[in-house]
Amino acid sequence: MSTARVRRTPHGQDSLLEIAVGEFITRGYDATSMEDLSRAAGINLTKSLANEYASDHILVNTVCLGLVKSAQWERRAKGDLEGYYREVAKRVPVGRVGEAEEFADLVAFLCSARAAYITGTAINFDGGMSAAF
Repeated sequence: MSTARVRRTPHGQDSLLEIAVGEFITRGYDATSMEDLSRAAGINLTKSLANEYASDHILVNTVCLGLVKSAQWERRAKGDLEGYYREVAKRVPVGRVGEAEEFADLVAFLCSARAAYITGTAINFDGGMSAAF
């Protein structure tokens, strides 16, 4: 799990954003219990921290990241990158792989003043994969 802390303006609030990454996208239903446990623990930590830091005007949220186009996947593709993405996308309910810009837009929103009332939540950025389980 990665953590980013961003100073928000103009309200002067901070955002603490957890990024939970799992392997279930590439391995399908073979996700290990340790990965499941780790993700659940991170989400519960987010809820606890959100309650603990709310009075200090610090918002805490988690983004559960699915498959997003990146250099990591380019290395795994071993040649035919678009073919690799097409094959993996067959397991994603929306039928495609996420774009890095879409992920960046979500993070930017969560760190913006427009998300000033969102705290203690986990957002699945996975094209519906988590709903399919």
